[in-house]
Amino acid sequence: MPPAYNAREKQMIAQFVNFTDTKDSVAAKFLKSSGWNVERAIDAYYQSPQGASSPGSASSLNRIFDNYRDSPRNNPDGIGIEGAIKYFGDIKVKLDEVACLGIAELLRSPSMGEFTRESFVDGWKNINCDTLHKQTAWAASLRSRLPNEPDFFRRVYRYTFLICRLSGQRNLTLDIATEQWRLFFSRASGGVSWNTASTPWLDWWIEFMEDKSGRGQ
Repeated sequence: MPPAYNAREKQMIAQFVNFTDTKDSVAAKFLKSSGWNVERAIDAYYQSPQGASSPGSASSLNRIFDNYRDSPRNNPDGIGIEGAIKYFGDIKVKLDEVACLGIAELLRSPSMGEFTRESFVDGWKNINCDTLHKQTAWAASLRSRLPNEPDFFRRVYRYTFLICRLSGQRNLTLDIATEQWRLFFSRASGGVSWNTASTPWLDWWIEFMEDKSGRGQ
C-alpha cells in the first residue's frame, strides 16, 4: 500500500476490501471520490458497473466469517455469542427484532447466537450476498417481508422455536416462549400484531399459558 495513506485511510481501505473483496487500488479510488466515507464509497461501488457485475464468492464469505469468530484457534469454524452480536451490529440488525431471527433461519443457526462456517457460507452464497453491504440490504428487506409473507413468517417462527430450546429439552420453557411470542406478534419488533385496539389476544394467550402452567396462581 502506498506510504501516502495515513493510518486511518489504510484502515478504511482494509475495511472496504473486506466488504467488497476488491483490490486496494479499487478501494482507494472509491474512497477518495467519496470523501473517505466508507459507507458512501461502498454504495458508490455497488452502483457502478464494476460492482454490479461482481460475482458471488465463497472466499469473500469465508473472509467475512473469519472476522467474527470468537476463538479462531479453538473453534475456527464457529461464530459464538460475542461474534454474532458484533456481526448483527455491522449489518444493522437489532437483537430484539424478528429480522434477526430471519437471518438465523437463513443461515441455519444451530442455536441462538451461533453460526457455523458451512451454513453461513452456503446460506449467503445461495442468495448471492457475498459482502456485508449486500447482507445489510437483504436484512433490511426482511422488515417488510416478514409481516407480509405468511409462509415466510411461519417458516422463521417454527425454526426459531426449534433453536430456542435449552440443551436436552424437547420443549421451550414458558419464559423463553413468552419472549418469542412478544417478539413475533408485535409490530414494534417487526412481527405481526396480534393484539387489536379492542381485543388483547396476545396478552390473553400468555395469561392463559401462565395459568395453565400454574404460574398464574
